[in-house]
Amino acid sequence: MAYMVGRPRHLIFTALFIAAGFLVQACANTSSYVEQGRTLGSLGQWDKSVEVLQKAQEKDPSDPEIKLMLARAKSNASMEHMAKGETFLQKGSFGEAAHEFRLSTEFNPGNVRAEVLLRRAKSLQESEALLEQGEKLLREKEYAKARRAFQKAVKLNPENRKAQKALAAYRKEMERPPRFRLKPKNTAPVSLRFKKTPITNVFEVLSRLSGINFIFDKDIKETKVTLFMTDVPIVRFLEVLLRTNNLAGKLVNDKTMIVYPSTHCQREAERAGDQGTEGTHTGSFKTHRGKEGTHTGSFKTHRGKRSPAGRGPFEC
Repeated sequence: MAYMVGRPRHLIFTALFIAAGFLVQACANTSSYVEQGRTLGSLGQWDKSVEVLQKAQEKDPSDPEIKLMLARAKSNASMEHMAKGETFLQKGSFGEAAHEFRLSTEFNPGNVRAEVLLRRAKSLQESEALLEQGEKLLREKEYAKARRAFQKAVKLNPENRKAQKALAAYRKEMERPPRFRLKPKNTAPVSLRFKKTPITNVFEVLSRLSGINFIFDKDIKETKVTLFMTDVPIVRFLEVLLRTNNLAGKLVNDKTMIVYPSTHCQREAERAGDQGTEGTHTGSFKTHRGKEGTHTGSFKTHRGKRSPAGRGPFEC
């Protein structure tokens, strides 16, 4: 009976001994983490110091010294990332700056300056992205969308000079007097979208909207047009349509235009020379309704001063 009673006591002592061993080991591990954290902090490696001290806190959540050391390490890590972010910001590396400011706020959510700088870096980064988007839209002939992208870029960053310049150029183009002295029946801005549309169909739509009769040179090829423009005068749309499809135009009167390949201008200029000598433009044509005819007009090259037959300028 005495043997049976003594055995549990023996086991209890064994368990207490093992527990004490674990406790000593845990204390040793905690002390090791604390020392590592202190060393890393003295070397200025605050991110790693935070990582190690967090492990120490997991081992001993109630230790006030560990809490204090961890708070200090987080504060220093936050300041370090904020300083890096400001350096990137000055260099114009807005994406990298935003990343550093984000880390700074994660280490110290109470860092108000880092939060303000993070918002600014994001705005500058988005402004640059909108500038690139606007330039891409210009190449794709999405003029209205490009304008809106430039406007947003300038709003986000009034110091974005490239966006300012692009927007100013767009406005200057829109304010420039039209090249063609046409008198369309509809002077209100229009929004037109054509995607892979036969070019003769595009002119047919313009004719219906404007009341202008378009006469096509026989050498015009049936190409496909992709062009989107929003809130622009119809004459301005016509200018862009001609320019982006290597076409030129000559006014017969304020309601009629002859449309022909711009290469005709080059051939006539070469034929006439570059000294202001006179030349002619002769070509068979079809109207947008399919009627055939011919047209002949005189002109002078770029250094001359005369227009074809006094009926309006050659627009090459």
